[in-house]
Amino acid sequence: MRAIAPGNRRRARGVTLIELMVTLSVLATLAAVATPNLQSFLHNSRLSADATRLFADLELARSEAARRNATVTLCPVDAGNACSNNWTLRRILFVDADNDGAFDRTEELIRNSDPPQTSTDIAAANLGTTSNRVRMRSTGVSTAPNASWKFCGKNATDAGKTVFMTGSGRPYTQSQSTCP
Repeated sequence: MRAIAPGNRRRARGVTLIELMVTLSVLATLAAVATPNLQSFLHNSRLSADATRLFADLELARSEAARRNATVTLCPVDAGNACSNNWTLRRILFVDADNDGAFDRTEELIRNSDPPQTSTDIAAANLGTTSNRVRMRSTGVSTAPNASWKFCGKNATDAGKTVFMTGSGRPYTQSQSTCP
């Protein structure tokens, strides 16, 4: 058997058990600190996305009403395409040619929006006599001049987002709305 000279020994490669345990402890601590921030970030991102989609629908309704010189209606719809009071459903935007506030197959559909996230509650307020729709006249003025939609997470107490509409029909958003 041949003896290995002290200068020719190979170093062992790899990680010791102690090094592995220290690394895992550091990663676990970082994950515990980051998890609440990540949940808050995801909550805010979902609400912002839903509020932005409604904001875009309102802006499009206002501009299309002026461009077409016609009344344009935005409403949430159920499976049968009837306007609903439930703003957590998908929304449609259509030219309301007969001014009855209901989508008929003969009327032009401008947009068919995706529904909001299932984790989002939307509470509409101040929509006037028709809580299931918003109508934009050709002048850009809405039939619900002080309408608002509050976006909150289901069973969440975190701050939400609110989309407001001014008397002229122009929408704007507010962050950090108090949720129930």
